[in-house]
Amino acid sequence: MDKKELFVAAIEVNKAAIYKIATVYTNGAEDRDDLVQEILYQLWKSFDTFQQKSSIGTWIYRVAMNVAIYQLKAASKRVATVELIDATAQHGDAPQGGE
Repeated sequence: MDKKELFVAAIEVNKAAIYKIATVYTNGAEDRDDLVQEILYQLWKSFDTFQQKSSIGTWIYRVAMNVAIYQLKAASKRVATVELIDATAQHGDAPQGGE
């Protein structure tokens, strides 16, 4: 099997763990899917570094946890922005010219 086939086979066997981690560390389906995509990207990027000192499942779990924790920390550091609306203009209470 080539690298791609080995990777796909490992992901198929361990996809439940990946989705479970992503579900626990996110608040909705869209965020979960984004996290799963990021986990898969990081797994693929580092697949060549897997040294087989542990099972492939353990390695996938550890990478998935690290990515999830990193994303959670990054999200907590983002500053929430709120659009401010001129309340007086919205309610028709804006001062008229010259009054």
